[in-house]
This record gives sequence, C-alpha cells and structure tokens, in this order.
Amino acid sequence: MFGPGGGYQPIVADGAIAFARLDAGGSRRVVALVARPGSAATVVTLPPGRWRSVLDDGAGVVEQRLDLGAALARFPAVVLVLDSSGG
Repeated sequence: MFGPGGGYQPIVADGAIAFARLDAGGSRRVVALVARPGSAATVVTLPPGRWRSVLDDGAGVVEQRLDLGAALARFPAVVLVLDSSGG
C-alpha cells in the first residue's frame, strides 16, 4: 500500500482530513482520519467494507458511517484497516 503500486484516495469529510491507502490492485485497505483544528466532529462515510480500528486493538467493526467525534474521544486520529475476519 505504501510502496510501488500503492495508491492514495482522498475521502470527503467535512471537519476532517481523511484518506484511504490502496493496494497495487486498487483495493482500499487502510483509512486514516484526523479532525481539522477548530472544527466540529462529523460523521464520515467510509468506503465499502467492514473496517476495524487499529489504535484500540480492533475493538469494534464499523461499516458505512463513522461518528468521528466518538472515534476521536480516546485518540487524536483514527486508523482503520479492512476487516478480513468476515465475522
């Protein structure tokens, strides 16, 4: 994702800086979000799939929409990986 062939895709998120990293095949594998200074928290529409948080040991899987305010309550950023557990 971060080497040759990997890609970057911005995600529209009012009040946040958000992007996805893509593997060489163009599939989204990592999503990172950070609130913009002085902005109100927002709900972010995620790329399709089930996403698991990296910073809180994978506690919880989110799909479709993420409440950024709640997600940023413990950490200054959110890092999600595509959940492959299927559960």
